[in-house]
Amino acid sequence: MTGAQILPCHPDHGQDSLHGAIQMGLLDEIMGWACYAFIKEMAVTSDLSVKFHRPTYISNEKITVICRITSNRGSKVHMEASLFNSKGERCTSGEGTYHILPEEKYYKSIITS
Repeated sequence: MTGAQILPCHPDHGQDSLHGAIQMGLLDEIMGWACYAFIKEMAVTSDLSVKFHRPTYISNEKITVICRITSNRGSKVHMEASLFNSKGERCTSGEGTYHILPEEKYYKSIITS
């Protein structure tokens, strides 16, 4: 299991809640980097499903994002991640499948000419 605590800056959209797309991005990022940290391979997102359980309020409060690998078979890594508010309540959860790329293919995909 891996995790991070984040103190988001106040959103520009005038609300005290963290936008759902940003929450999805945080879950996707922690799962992708967990793959690299524990499997030592770069991976890309194959699929990602997210459930929003409650609003994520962020006025000067930390949020916590955690992740765990649920299976690793061949080139597919399955993971779960959750985002918690400062009270420890789960606000968002997600499941994802990540496809491991060979190092040379990964770097070729990110280098532009």
